[in-house]
Amino acid sequence: MKMVSFDILLQSLVNGLVMGGIYSLIAVGLTLVFGVMRIINIAHGEFIMVGMYLAYFMNVSLAMDPYLAILAIVPIMFLFGMAFYGLLIKPAVDKPLMNQVMITIGFSMVLVNLAMFLLSADYRALNLGYFNRSFRVSRVMVGLPQMIAFLGSLGATALLYWVLVHTRMGRMIRAVAQNRKAAVLMGIDVDWVFKLSMGVVACCAGVAGVLVLPIYYVFPEVGGFFIMLCFVVIVLGGMGNFVGALVGGIIVGLVESIGSLFLPGSLSLVATYILLIVFLLVRPEGLFGEGAV
Repeated sequence: MKMVSFDILLQSLVNGLVMGGIYSLIAVGLTLVFGVMRIINIAHGEFIMVGMYLAYFMNVSLAMDPYLAILAIVPIMFLFGMAFYGLLIKPAVDKPLMNQVMITIGFSMVLVNLAMFLLSADYRALNLGYFNRSFRVSRVMVGLPQMIAFLGSLGATALLYWVLVHTRMGRMIRAVAQNRKAAVLMGIDVDWVFKLSMGVVACCAGVAGVLVLPIYYVFPEVGGFFIMLCFVVIVLGGMGNFVGALVGGIIVGLVESIGSLFLPGSLSLVATYILLIVFLLVRPEGLFGEGAV
């Protein structure tokens, strides 16, 4: 095992913390869907891909700053999520789990191949001037896009948590997640809550797509990378557990970053997936156990 200096290790820890915050936002949407509807949405990675493409083309075609484009992308993704629920998920809510999973897999493949057909398989990236800026914090360097993505992810996650805890809509979502039958008896329209939840989840994915656009290339199959990370995060934290998604994202970011110090190239992901296997064998319920949002 090669030796690394303290400064390099510190830089790696900061990089892992930053990326972990981003992974948390990406995973929160997937864990929210499972917590409320008990559905595993394999197409969640493609939702992020859609958000990335929207931000990219809003900049290229309309000269709109990608971060400013969030104001337009959020309502678009909200409607996209609600339409996804109404057309595909609603008919499968009470069907066996495998049916639901296959529907979301099919939809993810539709989105990927549609993007390839309409937009080609080319890798695209934005190269705005301020994307290359960085600043020093004590002994480490932090890129401006990474810091914006980290703070934006924490802000979006905190806002979602506030909505779930302090608003009527959030209380309805948590009630349905905890006991669907009791929620119906209390007069809550479960179908409407499901539709709202899917819209909110799509918004989270759209925002995450904008935040990671300066860091990753956008191409039709980029969602596959994100959905794999989502599953690692929620397995670590606990399926359907909001706090677990936050902690799991930080852990995955740190493990991936530190792993890159000792494993060359793409092998840095090996440490992350080894951690996934260990948790599945030793503690399959995750750090915080399965939750209901």
